[in-house]
Amino acid sequence: MRCSRFTTCVLLTWAALAQAAFAQEPEAAPVVAKPAEPTELTESNFGLLAAKAEELTTTVGRELDAETVSSDVEATLDAIETEAAGLLERTASLSTRRMMNSELNALDAELDLLEARTNRQIDKVASRAKRLAELGAEVERSIELWTDGVRRARDPSVPKEVRTRTVRVLRELRSARTRILSKQGGYLALQSRGLDVLEKVDAAHRAVEVAQAEAARNVFDRQD
Repeated sequence: MRCSRFTTCVLLTWAALAQAAFAQEPEAAPVVAKPAEPTELTESNFGLLAAKAEELTTTVGRELDAETVSSDVEATLDAIETEAAGLLERTASLSTRRMMNSELNALDAELDLLEARTNRQIDKVASRAKRLAELGAEVERSIELWTDGVRRARDPSVPKEVRTRTVRVLRELRSARTRILSKQGGYLALQSRGLDVLEKVDAAHRAVEVAQAEAARNVFDRQD
């Protein structure tokens, strides 16, 4: 098959552009290896690691003290459950009275909105739980390091102020871990509650689907 001059020109232009783009493609930046975390306390890194651990516990305290997601989600789930209860009453009446298709579609749309709102609350909690898990893992690594530090600080040759600070840092880290675990338990409870709400909404959805199918059958029956 012969190509027109226009087709040949277009192909040559695309080839030139592709070649230019390939020639101008920047080289990949070299991967810089992340420095390994210290595995033990030494005289040279004690001050730096102590400051780092103290900053970590401060961060945990600040984030937990300022955390409002739990109360916000709790209040929103309260409102959603109230709405869900009303919708469930309406779906329960489907077995005793027939709704018009427009009513059923409106009810189905309300349930969709309720489901979306509930999923957003679950996602909020999941996002905070992920962040807390990251902090928790960091705290656990630090606790392991400072537990060993306290053990070695019992040596009489270790200065008293170093021993005191070592014990204090470990105590604060363990306190941070306790707070994290408590908050994680609250997040799990909120996620479980959100899933319970979704289950109720899903049950209402199924009832509406059954009613919609019944309404469709009635329409075909009348036509027959």
